[in-house]
Amino acid sequence: MAKKKTIIFLILRLICIILFPLSYLIDPKYSGEITFFTVQSNLLVLFVMIAFSMFDILKLSGKFVSHPDFLYKLKLVSTSAITLTFIVFGIILTPILIIDNLSKVVLSYSSIVMHQIIPIIAILDFLLDDENQMLKYRYAPITLAFPLYYFILTLILSKVGVTYPSYENGHRVDAKFPYFFLDYEDNTWFKIIISNNIDETKIGVFYWLVLILIIIISISFLLILLKNLVIYTRNKKQSN
Repeated sequence: MAKKKTIIFLILRLICIILFPLSYLIDPKYSGEITFFTVQSNLLVLFVMIAFSMFDILKLSGKFVSHPDFLYKLKLVSTSAITLTFIVFGIILTPILIIDNLSKVVLSYSSIVMHQIIPIIAILDFLLDDENQMLKYRYAPITLAFPLYYFILTLILSKVGVTYPSYENGHRVDAKFPYFFLDYEDNTWFKIIISNNIDETKIGVFYWLVLILIIIISISFLLILLKNLVIYTRNKKQSN
């Protein structure tokens, strides 16, 4: 049973490892720049999957080597980040963008792979695998490192003139910021302007950042809770 489970998760990980680079071969138009959070969170997940796949291969060859503890923590970080991608872009923004006549973008091969397929497999991989490795709740704050890193990176890139592909009225344009809530030039840092016209409503980037950090740490706590609950239930069944 353990060997069968190892093979199943190895296959799922390899599927993700293969599907991601295919996005840039099959669908280069919509595959996304590396500077987007979506792409970076996917890359982090793939790095973790490659690492765990190597241990799976060693295990299947009869050379069992225990996973380093930091890999479980890194997996928590990567799964929290990809879950944020899944919730915000894969669930919330996808139907909105379809309504805005951007279905070609959000329903493209690369978008579905990065926003839905890889995130779902990563979440299942985190919750159901890892040899009953329970996680402590004090690990949750380390998941803030990745969004903070991305925020700092975005600030640096905005100062050196890096642009991001965006879409307005169905046409591709160059944007200075990857996402509207990081646009400190338009939204400012601390101001909140509420208007009946949604286009004139402005919320400072600082508040968006706080909200995202609250969401990401909430995701990490929930992932740890579900992970430990799965392990507890599994161990209880095995003891009966």
